[in-house]
Amino acid sequence: PAMQARLRKVVDLGGFGYHSNVDHMVEAFCGWSARRHGWIPDAALVAPNTSVLQGVWSCVEAFSEPTGAVVLTPPIYFPFYDIGPTTGRRTVDWPLVRHDDGWHYDLDHLAQLLVEDPDIQVLVLCHPHNPTGRVLTTDQLVQLVELATEHDVIIVSDEIHADFTYPGATHVSLATLPGAGACTATVTSGIKTFAMGGLRASVAAFADEDLFARYQRV
Repeated sequence: PAMQARLRKVVDLGGFGYHSNVDHMVEAFCGWSARRHGWIPDAALVAPNTSVLQGVWSCVEAFSEPTGAVVLTPPIYFPFYDIGPTTGRRTVDWPLVRHDDGWHYDLDHLAQLLVEDPDIQVLVLCHPHNPTGRVLTTDQLVQLVELATEHDVIIVSDEIHADFTYPGATHVSLATLPGAGACTATVTSGIKTFAMGGLRASVAAFADEDLFARYQRV
């Protein structure tokens, strides 16, 4: 209802030009994240985007060299397969493994990939995973941060589905873990939670000033 009322007000204004005041959106994101997921982002380290895809692409260009490689986690949201052709980066698959009880991440496989391919610079992590719904546990996230830190990899954590977890699973924002800030870029949006994809609003949030500065340059 609040969104419908706001949209009616915008329509009544009769102007549909460019808008640069996004402070309210950043404030809303920070508040929602704090209330629902226990992460209080620093609003000064949050960059507005039109979409999570824009945020992911910007992160790939900010945190990898043209000769670098980007890890994907198939099966995955199909537009991510365009990362390689459109950025010139090489992509490396870290596929989820399917067992009788569902899909799982194989962290040992990731560790092997990082050792064998030192050109890997970015990991695009769909967290919770789309389309399998797999939610990483805190222990698994800690292992990811340790691997990323050891191999100098930036994790682009796509948390757009954070509000869609089933009973028995809890979403933990990656940036809340010790040491994660220096290797994590969080990209997310309210478009899934509130069914407002046509409004084109998302954020890239950081817990490290250096990463944020590198992102802003792109």
